Amino acid sequence: MNIRKGETHIPIRQSRFYGTATNVQVYANQLRRNGYSYKDKDGNTYQSGVYSAVHKSDFVGNNWLLGFVGSNDTTGGACWSCYSHSSYYAEVPDKTIIDSNGNTIKNPAYEDFAKKWGDVDLENPTNPSLPKLVKPKDSNGEVYLMINLFKKYILFCFIFLQSGCGGFLNPTNDCFLDWNMNCIDRESQKLLKSGYIYSYSGDSKDAEIIFNKCKLENGNNTKLREKCLLNNGFRKI
Repeated sequence: MNIRKGETHIPIRQSRFYGTATNVQVYANQLRRNGYSYKDKDGNTYQSGVYSAVHKSDFVGNNWLLGFVGSNDTTGGACWSCYSHSSYYAEVPDKTIIDSNGNTIKNPAYEDFAKKWGDVDLENPTNPSLPKLVKPKDSNGEVYLMINLFKKYILFCFIFLQSGCGGFLNPTNDCFLDWNMNCIDRESQKLLKSGYIYSYSGDSKDAEIIFNKCKLENGNNTKLREKCLLNNGFRKI
């Protein structure tokens, strides 16, 4: 739908999403802007409708990644540590099936369904994996689009600050805004005071380069930094 160019009234009656990476709320808002309606065989007039199903552990569709993927509200689920992205069912499977020998056995499909979505009363079955109606919340969809983009921006900034420039941009790092990287010298003094003394048989300038490189690559992780030093010719005294 290219609504920005005035293309509206596109004949979309219903859209269904299952664990989608699309933000369904924004899509629903766009559908309302599209303005399409139709008269069904029952004689009633209906607007376009959008439905969404998102298992709570489905990282593609849910809010876990703060808007980098679907960022949709979850609609159900019975497990947190399971792979559910391919576990949406149009119908609740039967609990039992007949095998090739005529024996009644448990249905593996239902067992998988129950693990992902929970047990269902088959006398009054309600399929919890079916998509639910998503109603539009504003007139133009721009509000939710901007919120989604803002969440992505905040997450990006957080990741960048944590790892950017060897700690230079991380407020919690000793190297924060340290233009001269004096934190490297402070760290070496800290190692000396704690009894961790390293020697290097090569040139002193090479030793300084290697030490700084290991510090920048491994940050405050002393174990990885020590491993890096030992792998590059240093030895602990």
